[in-house]
Formats: sequence, structure tokens, C-alpha cells
Amino acid sequence: MAAPSAEVAKESSGENFETVADTSEAQSTVPQRPSQLIKTAHLDLVVNSISETLPKVSEVAKQQQGDIFSLKNQQPENRGSRHSASITLRVPQSKLETTLEALSQLGTVQRQNISAEDVSNQLVDSQARLRSLRQAENTLLKIMERSGSVGDVLKVAQELKNTRVQIEQIDAQLKDLRDRVAFSTVTLNLEAATISLPPEQALGLQLSQTWKSASYSVESFTTNLLKIGIWLLTYSPYLAILTVAIWLSSARLRKSSTPLVSESRETESNG
Repeated sequence: MAAPSAEVAKESSGENFETVADTSEAQSTVPQRPSQLIKTAHLDLVVNSISETLPKVSEVAKQQQGDIFSLKNQQPENRGSRHSASITLRVPQSKLETTLEALSQLGTVQRQNISAEDVSNQLVDSQARLRSLRQAENTLLKIMERSGSVGDVLKVAQELKNTRVQIEQIDAQLKDLRDRVAFSTVTLNLEAATISLPPEQALGLQLSQTWKSASYSVESFTTNLLKIGIWLLTYSPYLAILTVAIWLSSARLRKSSTPLVSESRETESNG
């Protein structure tokens, strides 16, 4: 009777081995989820004319199904400075490489870099939390349908409100992450190849500005003189008293010094 048991054991062990092998093979054939990456790029270009390049940048964005998110055009204020501009574009991630290639053709590349942030785990965790909160929401709704005291109903209603607030927050975070994964951000910095000289103002405009500056200076000087006059007028009684006191003191000093001078002269004459 022992032989059949051994055969059964061999068969069962063989089946287990086949099951483990099938399981490992199935796991190896499961397709891996692609990484969810947020990609950003920076590109610095030197161009001949920024005024002519900006429309071309807009055209590239349209061709790549993207949009210009922001634009900062800095005109040269002083002689010797260069015309510069900074543009932020958002394009589909699948078109990031072609967008950078198209933009690079507009000038001379000074710097280019691409960075990526993997948010796969963050997306998975947020989705799991969202599913858990939705299940909790359904459970609370079922509890609300049951009859109970007013206190219990209010407590469940508050818990339901808090759960829904968390659902809205996580849902908004998921949408933001998915949007940032779907669309890449490109920061484009442009600088003119030559130094721009601002146009000189017309003679009439220069004279007008000079007249305004001179008028303002005269007005400011007159105002300051009037202020000084008001201060002097306000303190004039104290100034008068101080002047009289100084005069009296000097007069007494002169009187007291006169006898001493006469005595010294008499002494010298007698000697």
C-alpha cells in the first residue's frame, strides 16, 4: 500500500512544481506600467532679432499643439544692454523633443537641459487613497439612510463632509499630476546677438523734459525757502530774546574790561 502513496506524492509534487512555474511565467509576462514622468526643459538661445523671433516661437508652439504660458519681453533701457525675452511654453510630452529641435533652429543654442520627475508612486498612492475614501463615503451614505438619533445623524453627516473634502483634495491633486505628466514645460530664454541702442529722443521732447525738470527744481527751491521763513517766523520771539541776552552779556564784558585796561595803562606810565 505504500507504493500508491508514493506515486500520489510524486504526482502532487509535480503538479505543484508546474503551478509555481506557470505562476512565475505569468508574472514575468505581465506588462510593466510605464513610468509617469513630469518633464521640464530649459533652452537659452542667442538670436539676431527678438522682435522677429517671438512670432516664430508662437508658430512653433501652435505646430506642436502647445501654448505659450507666459512671456516677458525686456526692452533695453540703457545704452550697452541687450534686448532679452523669456517665454514659458507647455507642449504635449510626446512632442517635447521635436519642440526643442524646432526652437533650436531659431538661433544659437547656449544652454539646453531636460529634467524629469517620476511621480508613478505618488499617482498610485493617491488613486488608492481616493478609492478608499469613496468606499468610506458609500458606507457613510448607507449609515445615513438608517434611522437613528439626531446626534448620531449629525455625527455621521460631519464625517461624511470631511470625507468628501478629502476626496475633492486628492481628486484635484490627481488631475494636476496627470496634467503635468501629459504636458511638459519649456522655459525659453532669448538674448539679442548685438547690443541695442535706444533711439534718441526728438529735440522738442528733450527741451520739454528739461523745462519740466527746471520748473520742478525752481518750485522745490521756492517751497524750501518758504518753509525756512515759516520756521524763522515761528521761532522769532525766542531768537530775539537770545539776541538781546547775548548783546547784554557782551556789553557787561566790555564794561568790566575797561577799568582793568585803564589801570594797566596808569601803572605803565608811572613806571
